[in-house]
Amino acid sequence: MRVWFDNNVKFERHLEVMGSEVNEEEGDTPKTLCPSLAALETMPNQHALSAKLYSLRKKSMLTDPQLSREDRAWFLSCSQFNAGSWLHAIPSIRRFKCGSAEFKTMLQIRLGLYVAHTEHIKECKCGAKADTSFRNARHWMTWCPKGHRILLHNRTRNVIAAMYKALGVAAETEVKGLYLQLTSYGAHRPADVLVPSSSSGDGVAWALDVAYTDPTCATAIQHNSDTRALSSAKARHSAKMATHAKALTAAGAAGLPFKKKPLVFETTGAMGQETQKWWKAVLAIEAALRTPGDTTSRRDLGLEHTFSANGFATYWLQSISLSYARSQAESIMVWVGRNAPASSAHDTDTSLR
Repeated sequence: MRVWFDNNVKFERHLEVMGSEVNEEEGDTPKTLCPSLAALETMPNQHALSAKLYSLRKKSMLTDPQLSREDRAWFLSCSQFNAGSWLHAIPSIRRFKCGSAEFKTMLQIRLGLYVAHTEHIKECKCGAKADTSFRNARHWMTWCPKGHRILLHNRTRNVIAAMYKALGVAAETEVKGLYLQLTSYGAHRPADVLVPSSSSGDGVAWALDVAYTDPTCATAIQHNSDTRALSSAKARHSAKMATHAKALTAAGAAGLPFKKKPLVFETTGAMGQETQKWWKAVLAIEAALRTPGDTTSRRDLGLEHTFSANGFATYWLQSISLSYARSQAESIMVWVGRNAPASSAHDTDTSLR
């Protein structure tokens, strides 16, 4: 009891100091968290206090000397825009539902925990020997050539295409023939989603190219993804634009009838900086369709919604995030099952202990 009391006093003092700091930042006069009834009107609101707590916790986590560079890169990516939007999803509609086993795996991945039954795997079907990347399942996210990366990519593409169609935009998927030269696969490089010029905002069609990149891989670590947020996404975006630049040069004076727009996400679900700019352009399209006084409530419009996804942004951000996180968990569960010895299916799961 004494230990609890001492810790509680320390926490209250910490909140008091934190409240003072927030007040100073916002220009409020009180110097304590809640010294009097009158101060209730000027004390920091819950959002300001929570933001401060999250910021302190993030700093504490990322400076933990026991974290590997890979884990630090993972958690740094987890703190970026839209990386955890699926955590806000309420499974009251089919779009946001998932099985309990999948949800458990999603949480284990998010928290960097060992995934159930991976402790029994000695070797992957791809030939790689088991290491830490098997335990946290990152091997099957981006490294394993037998992984379901194309499936995950396509599901994100489909959600984005559906979002555009909900806005009344005649977006098309897998549009081929935009480049003259053939790729190494012997096909004209397609646009994952082609947005017509009438809806792009700048009078030129946009060729959206969805891509995922792993902030914990060796190449990303070389770009200091453990200390520089979204550096992995930035590197992937630059690589895709470099390829596009070659095609633009080959096109000559005629140019190309579209703009390349790589939509790069990290495997945590975080949107790269350029992808965030694209998202703002999408929001501008949605806002332009409304007139002053129009409701933004999906419920009032008679559209599918939840309590936490009742607007355009929250609904589609959660849709993109949950679709990928759920698909990722499903894929990993498949490969864990294929690579685990048959006897391990009856072993006790200790991954959360």
